[in-house]
Amino acid sequence: MKVLVTLGTTPFPELLSALHMQGVDESYQLTVQSPENEDASRFSNSFQFSDDINSWYDWADIIITHAGAGSIYRLLEQNHRIIVVPNTYRKDKHQLEISNYVEQNKFGLVCFDLKQLSAMIAQADTAQINSYTKTEFLGTRDIVNTIFN
Repeated sequence: MKVLVTLGTTPFPELLSALHMQGVDESYQLTVQSPENEDASRFSNSFQFSDDINSWYDWADIIITHAGAGSIYRLLEQNHRIIVVPNTYRKDKHQLEISNYVEQNKFGLVCFDLKQLSAMIAQADTAQINSYTKTEFLGTRDIVNTIFN
């Protein structure tokens, strides 16, 4: 199974350590996207930035993503199988809210406990996941009409 881990632009060394300690890099075909200031050199396949991240998304069977809203919604809109990992080591805890949303709606799996990451990857392929449908915001015309009329 091909697993892509994407951290976006914020370091998340705890997630990288969990992947390594649990042997995920030995059990799966793993590629890690990490921010510039994160050392992912312990993994044989890693990169910091890609002009074509969608190709990497399409390559992967499972995508492990930090709980950044932009990353999550983009992956859901493209119907990828995801495991969301909120970075609870940050001072702010905003990633918990979107993680709870994903879990409650069964749009993907959510790993709140990094000790469970390897087990979660093993079940991700067969987990029952609901499709996400983007709701278009149609109020733009009303706002423009209110301002200019």
